[in-house]
Amino acid sequence: MSKKRTKVKVCCGPRCLSRGANHLMEKIKKAADADSYDIEPTACLGCCDFGPNMLVNENFVLGVTKYTALDEIKKAAQITPPTASDKKSNLDKTLKEDILGDLS
Repeated sequence: MSKKRTKVKVCCGPRCLSRGANHLMEKIKKAADADSYDIEPTACLGCCDFGPNMLVNENFVLGVTKYTALDEIKKAAQITPPTASDKKSNLDKTLKEDILGDLS
């Protein structure tokens, strides 16, 4: 069987579960195209105050509802995650701005 295109991990930490993550995952499984998505539960993703949360490929999606889940998955699946080089460049830029801002 070939690898599925989009990985969807639904947070099943205590806070997200108390906000309906289990029902959300079932709804996504029923409504999503099984050939396009690999849907599975995962441990806490953090950002508990915004839950239920998902990780779509490498993109966080916070505050998901059963009404927005499929649209959010489609949007997040189209975003190309930053490369390691992009992350380093962004970090360097942020550090320079913070350091220069402190000196002025």
